[in-house]
Parts: sequence; structure tokens; C-alpha cells
Amino acid sequence: GDGRVAVVVPLFPRLPGLVDSLASLAAQTRPADLVVFLDDGKSSDLEKLRAHLPGVGSEILQTGTDTLPAAVNAAVKYLANYEFVTFL
Repeated sequence: GDGRVAVVVPLFPRLPGLVDSLASLAAQTRPADLVVFLDDGKSSDLEKLRAHLPGVGSEILQTGTDTLPAAVNAAVKYLANYEFVTFL
């Protein structure tokens, strides 16, 4: 079937080329239904990053001081109703 697709984008550590990756993500033949940014509270440019995803829903999941593995686990739980979850 054509299940719902979510993409998780950790913002810590910040990936080089993140803006280009987001533009590529938005240009996919089958765009994601939702992009979830994992924010540890240190990202100041979230709205600018979201602007690179026209037509794609996006949310910010505040992770506090969690480690990256803990934040990823929280995202998987948060997206349990999506058929496909992938990570950038």
C-alpha cells in the first residue's frame, strides 16, 4: 500500500549539507508526509530549516538534554502510527 512516510532529522550533531539534504527531501517523487526535527534546545534556525520543505508537513520534537539515541527512540515512539520511518 501507500503507507504514510515520516522522516526524522536530528539537529544534534548538525549535519554538514543539511539544507541541501532538506531540499532533496522536498523534491522526492513521493514526498514524506511528515518531517520531524529532533531539537535539543540549541537550534536557533528551526523556522529557516522548515522553510526548505515547502508542501511537506514538519514538526519539532523537543528532546531536552537527551542523548541522540534516546531522542531517536522517542521519535520512533512518537511516529508509531506511520508505516515507514526513516532517518536523515
